Amino acid sequence: MTAAGSAATQALVDQVVRQSVHLRGPRRCWGDLGLTHKEWLHFTVHAPDLDVVVNFSVSHEGGRDRPVGRVGCLVRHDGWHGDIDTCPRKSLSGRSGELNLRMAENSVRFRDGGFDIKVRLVEQPIEVILRLEPRALPSQINNFQIGDAPALNWLVLPRLEACGWVTLGSQQFTVERAPA
Repeated sequence: MTAAGSAATQALVDQVVRQSVHLRGPRRCWGDLGLTHKEWLHFTVHAPDLDVVVNFSVSHEGGRDRPVGRVGCLVRHDGWHGDIDTCPRKSLSGRSGELNLRMAENSVRFRDGGFDIKVRLVEQPIEVILRLEPRALPSQINNFQIGDAPALNWLVLPRLEACGWVTLGSQQFTVERAPA
């Protein structure tokens, strides 16, 4: 179902996404308890002359007493450019049950029916500021168990619309109504 048809359809998309989009880890995993948990947020944008891939990940891996945050960003324009930055614990914040994740200068937040994404890589001259708004209902799987592994939760938004800008070195690209 896409939102191209009506304001009522878009209102339904907004309601379902608002109820579904949040960090999934147990509330206690955002503390210092060392629980095994991984959270990934992937975003892709396909603008003219430019593709952008952003990944936010938070891991509570066995043996670690604090979460580890990483931000990966790839930009395609005359080849691929990008990097992965690790975020120190003191600069990492997020809460289960909502989507407002901060990793130093990088963040992803769901508010007013859309995703606000900000990325500034440390060692590469790449900066991304985008707003992505859902235009279709999500596909969601909760508590999917494979063998003895912890349960998986997936949420896929098959169609978003992106606006904002991307800086790659000395070039700045405006993104307007790009599929994401």
